[in-house]
Amino acid sequence: MAETTYTCSVFEAVFATIRLSHPLYNLPMQNMVDSSQIDSSWSFFMRTLSQTGVSLLLYGIYICLFLFSTHVLARRRATHGRKFLMAWSCVIAAGGTAQMAVTLARAVKDARFVENLLHREVSNSTPTLLIAECVIWVANIFVADFLYMYRCYVIWDCRWRILILPGLLMASTFVAGPC
Repeated sequence: MAETTYTCSVFEAVFATIRLSHPLYNLPMQNMVDSSQIDSSWSFFMRTLSQTGVSLLLYGIYICLFLFSTHVLARRRATHGRKFLMAWSCVIAAGGTAQMAVTLARAVKDARFVENLLHREVSNSTPTLLIAECVIWVANIFVADFLYMYRCYVIWDCRWRILILPGLLMASTFVAGPC
Protein backbone atom coordinates (compact mmCIF):
# COMPACT_ATOMS: atom_id res chain seq x y z
CA MET A 1 0.00 0.00 0.00
CA ALA A 2 1.39 3.36 -1.00
CA GLU A 3 1.56 6.06 1.58
CA THR A 4 0.22 9.51 0.68
CA THR A 5 2.06 12.48 2.00
CA TYR A 6 0.76 16.00 2.00
CA THR A 7 3.11 18.90 1.78
CA CYS A 8 2.47 22.56 2.09
CA SER A 9 4.62 25.53 1.59
CA VAL A 10 6.08 27.50 4.44
CA PHE A 11 3.79 30.38 3.47
CA GLU A 12 0.67 28.22 3.87
CA ALA A 13 1.80 26.96 7.27
CA VAL A 14 2.53 30.47 8.53
CA PHE A 15 -0.80 31.77 7.21
CA ALA A 16 -2.67 28.92 8.93
CA THR A 17 -0.92 29.72 12.21
CA ILE A 18 -1.75 33.42 11.93
CA ARG A 19 -5.36 32.67 11.07
CA LEU A 20 -5.81 30.44 14.10
CA SER A 21 -4.20 32.85 16.53
CA HIS A 22 -5.35 36.23 15.18
CA PRO A 23 -8.18 37.83 17.23
CA LEU A 24 -10.13 38.92 14.13
CA TYR A 25 -10.52 35.31 13.06
CA ASN A 26 -11.63 34.14 16.49
CA LEU A 27 -14.47 36.59 17.16
CA PRO A 28 -17.50 35.10 18.86
CA MET A 29 -20.52 34.88 16.59
CA GLN A 30 -22.67 37.54 18.20
CA ASN A 31 -25.35 37.64 15.55
CA MET A 32 -26.15 33.96 15.63
CA VAL A 33 -29.85 33.27 16.01
CA ASP A 34 -31.30 29.97 17.08
CA SER A 35 -33.02 28.41 14.08
CA SER A 36 -35.98 27.31 16.17
CA GLN A 37 -36.84 30.98 16.69
CA ILE A 38 -36.81 31.66 12.98
CA ASP A 39 -38.48 28.54 11.56
CA SER A 40 -42.05 29.49 12.40
CA SER A 41 -41.55 33.11 11.34
CA TRP A 42 -39.92 32.03 8.10
CA SER A 43 -42.73 29.62 7.20
CA PHE A 44 -45.26 32.35 8.06
CA PHE A 45 -43.37 34.76 5.79
CA MET A 46 -43.25 32.23 2.93
CA ARG A 47 -47.01 31.68 3.29
CA THR A 48 -47.55 35.45 3.19
CA LEU A 49 -45.41 35.75 0.04
CA SER A 50 -47.31 32.90 -1.62
CA GLN A 51 -50.66 34.45 -0.77
CA THR A 52 -49.49 37.84 -2.02
CA GLY A 53 -48.26 36.35 -5.30
CA VAL A 54 -51.55 34.56 -5.94
CA SER A 55 -53.47 37.69 -4.93
CA LEU A 56 -51.48 39.79 -7.41
CA LEU A 57 -52.13 37.29 -10.18
CA LEU A 58 -55.87 37.17 -9.51
CA TYR A 59 -56.00 40.95 -9.09
CA GLY A 60 -54.41 41.37 -12.52
CA ILE A 61 -57.03 39.07 -14.04
CA TYR A 62 -59.78 40.95 -12.19
CA ILE A 63 -58.59 44.34 -13.46
CA CYS A 64 -58.64 43.04 -17.04
CA LEU A 65 -62.19 41.73 -16.58
CA PHE A 66 -63.27 44.97 -14.88
CA LEU A 67 -61.93 47.11 -17.73
CA PHE A 68 -63.55 44.84 -20.31
CA SER A 69 -66.93 44.92 -18.55
CA THR A 70 -66.76 48.70 -18.17
CA HIS A 71 -65.96 49.00 -21.87
CA VAL A 72 -68.91 46.76 -22.79
CA LEU A 73 -71.30 48.62 -20.48
CA ALA A 74 -70.16 52.00 -21.82
CA ARG A 75 -70.83 50.97 -25.43
CA ARG A 76 -74.18 49.35 -24.70
CA ARG A 77 -77.30 51.29 -25.57
CA ALA A 78 -78.94 53.08 -22.69
CA THR A 79 -80.79 50.48 -20.64
CA HIS A 80 -82.29 50.53 -17.19
CA GLY A 81 -79.59 50.13 -14.55
CA ARG A 82 -76.56 50.49 -16.85
CA LYS A 83 -75.15 53.50 -14.99
CA PHE A 84 -75.89 51.85 -11.66
CA LEU A 85 -73.97 48.72 -12.69
CA MET A 86 -71.03 50.80 -13.91
CA ALA A 87 -70.91 52.82 -10.70
CA TRP A 88 -71.24 49.73 -8.53
CA SER A 89 -68.50 47.98 -10.52
CA CYS A 90 -66.23 50.96 -9.91
CA VAL A 91 -66.97 50.80 -6.17
CA ILE A 92 -66.10 47.10 -6.10
CA ALA A 93 -62.91 47.73 -8.10
CA ALA A 94 -61.88 50.50 -5.70
CA GLY A 95 -62.44 48.16 -2.76
CA GLY A 96 -60.39 45.43 -4.42
CA THR A 97 -57.59 47.88 -5.16
CA ALA A 98 -57.57 49.09 -1.55
CA GLN A 99 -57.47 45.51 -0.31
CA MET A 100 -54.59 44.70 -2.67
CA ALA A 101 -52.66 47.72 -1.40
CA VAL A 102 -53.12 46.60 2.20
CA THR A 103 -52.11 43.04 1.28
CA LEU A 104 -48.88 44.35 -0.27
CA ALA A 105 -48.23 46.55 2.76
CA ARG A 106 -48.71 43.55 5.04
CA ALA A 107 -46.26 41.48 2.97
CA VAL A 108 -43.66 44.25 3.26
CA LYS A 109 -44.27 44.51 7.00
CA ASP A 110 -43.89 40.74 7.40
CA ALA A 111 -40.60 40.89 5.48
CA ARG A 112 -39.36 43.59 7.82
CA PHE A 113 -40.46 41.51 10.81
CA VAL A 114 -38.36 38.55 9.65
CA GLU A 115 -35.43 40.86 8.93
CA ASN A 116 -35.70 42.39 12.41
CA LEU A 117 -35.96 38.92 13.92
CA LEU A 118 -32.68 38.01 12.29
CA HIS A 119 -31.09 41.12 13.77
CA ARG A 120 -32.84 40.67 17.13
CA GLU A 121 -34.73 43.94 16.89
CA VAL A 122 -38.23 42.55 17.12
CA SER A 123 -40.84 44.92 18.43
CA ASN A 124 -44.41 44.13 19.33
CA SER A 125 -46.23 46.14 16.67
CA THR A 126 -49.96 46.71 16.59
CA PRO A 127 -52.00 44.73 14.07
CA THR A 128 -53.09 47.87 12.22
CA LEU A 129 -52.69 46.35 8.77
CA LEU A 130 -54.62 43.26 9.77
CA ILE A 131 -57.47 45.40 11.09
CA ALA A 132 -57.45 47.52 7.91
CA GLU A 133 -57.45 44.41 5.76
CA CYS A 134 -60.42 42.96 7.66
CA VAL A 135 -62.41 46.20 7.44
CA ILE A 136 -61.78 46.51 3.71
CA TRP A 137 -62.59 42.82 3.22
CA VAL A 138 -65.92 43.15 5.02
CA ALA A 139 -66.83 46.32 3.11
CA ASN A 140 -65.87 44.82 -0.24
CA ILE A 141 -67.79 41.60 0.40
CA PHE A 142 -70.83 43.58 1.55
CA VAL A 143 -70.78 45.76 -1.58
CA ALA A 144 -70.36 42.77 -3.92
CA ASP A 145 -73.05 40.72 -2.16
CA PHE A 146 -75.45 43.66 -2.20
CA LEU A 147 -74.95 43.96 -5.96
CA TYR A 148 -75.68 40.26 -6.44
CA MET A 149 -78.77 40.46 -4.25
CA TYR A 150 -79.99 43.45 -6.26
CA ARG A 151 -79.47 41.48 -9.47
CA CYS A 152 -81.43 38.53 -8.04
CA TYR A 153 -84.20 40.92 -7.02
CA VAL A 154 -84.41 42.42 -10.52
CA ILE A 155 -84.11 39.11 -12.36
CA TRP A 156 -86.84 37.46 -10.26
CA ASP A 157 -89.35 40.26 -10.93
CA CYS A 158 -88.87 42.17 -7.68
CA ARG A 159 -89.90 39.29 -5.39
CA TRP A 160 -88.54 39.71 -1.87
CA ARG A 161 -88.91 36.03 -0.98
CA ILE A 162 -86.20 35.10 -3.44
CA LEU A 163 -83.68 37.12 -1.39
CA ILE A 164 -84.00 34.98 1.75
CA LEU A 165 -81.40 32.36 0.77
CA PRO A 166 -78.84 34.85 -0.62
CA GLY A 167 -79.36 37.00 2.48
CA LEU A 168 -78.67 34.04 4.78
CA LEU A 169 -75.58 33.14 2.77
CA MET A 170 -74.41 36.75 2.97
CA ALA A 171 -74.82 36.73 6.75
CA SER A 172 -72.93 33.43 7.02
CA THR A 173 -70.06 34.93 5.04
CA PHE A 174 -69.62 37.63 7.65
CA VAL A 175 -69.88 35.16 10.52
CA ALA A 176 -67.37 32.68 9.05
CA GLY A 177 -65.01 35.25 7.53
CA PRO A 178 -61.27 35.42 8.27
CA CYS A 179 -61.49 38.47 10.55
